[in-house]
Amino acid sequence: MTEQLDDDALDLLLDSVEPEGDVVLRLAGHDLTDIGEVPQQWRNVLQGREKPQAFMDHFWAPIKQLLPLTVKLLIKKTSAIGVVATAARPLSLLYLFGLDKELYANRGFLPDNAFSARATQYALPPELKRFYEIHNGWVDFFSLDGGLLPVADWRLSTAPDAPYLEIYRNGSDSFGFDVSSKPPVPVALQPNEDIVERVPDLWAWLDQAYASALEDLDDAPSD
Repeated sequence: MTEQLDDDALDLLLDSVEPEGDVVLRLAGHDLTDIGEVPQQWRNVLQGREKPQAFMDHFWAPIKQLLPLTVKLLIKKTSAIGVVATAARPLSLLYLFGLDKELYANRGFLPDNAFSARATQYALPPELKRFYEIHNGWVDFFSLDGGLLPVADWRLSTAPDAPYLEIYRNGSDSFGFDVSSKPPVPVALQPNEDIVERVPDLWAWLDQAYASALEDLDDAPSD
């Protein structure tokens, strides 16, 4: 599939998404004809006409001020970009950090119209739309958590003692909103530590959460 990604790494990626069915995975610069309709904003990088670093710089520009550390690390750390199509989930952009079996990878799903209806329903902060216009969820490739979730994966519960809309999950920890308040209150939960914490700045919290997963990764090779 690609000379850049070693066979063990490729097998690892494919095995992870195999349960979704009808998997097609392509790295930038390879044949995309069996992927389907690729969004215009992804085409230059996927067709190999643009380096990942240049793509990060402009693609994430709309929220660079909201997630400055995350965007800086994406530009510095992303080794390669790809695309994944499956039967069970929407088209997604593949972010690779490393090209061998020790790699880390993130998956960003194609935006759709689902966000606006749910955000309006729960009166969520309008700035969230800026993120969901880039990706309808951006998560760890292997676990499908560790980030803002696709809207279809948001969960409403009554834990711990009020209606809580979970929009970010990382293992047992999560971030979301107490939707009993108007406006909703951003809350971070760590159930294993019995911690319920109000979050005064959701973007600072999210920037640190994403950056903590990226900052210790190797830098992408320079040309």
